[in-house]
Amino acid sequence: METCQWLLTRDAAETYDRCTRRERIKLAALFDHIATFPFASGVEHLVAGRKTPIHRGAFGKWAVAWWVDFPVKEVHILDIERVTR
Repeated sequence: METCQWLLTRDAAETYDRCTRRERIKLAALFDHIATFPFASGVEHLVAGRKTPIHRGAFGKWAVAWWVDFPVKEVHILDIERVTR
């Protein structure tokens, strides 16, 4: 499967910027994984008024939301959230 390119929305970029260097490295690896397997990593949620579903997944201590623009091979990271236990 061909890898997509990942892009951060403004909200996701703000969360990413507040992370430590080590967390940013781990998140970038996570985004690479999502871009390689965009449809296998999360749960699909249909949103009224959207043609493409939003995917959500929990990965360790992070919850990520994204949507896939498959014709142009892009994964848009919408939200990054730290999971508290």
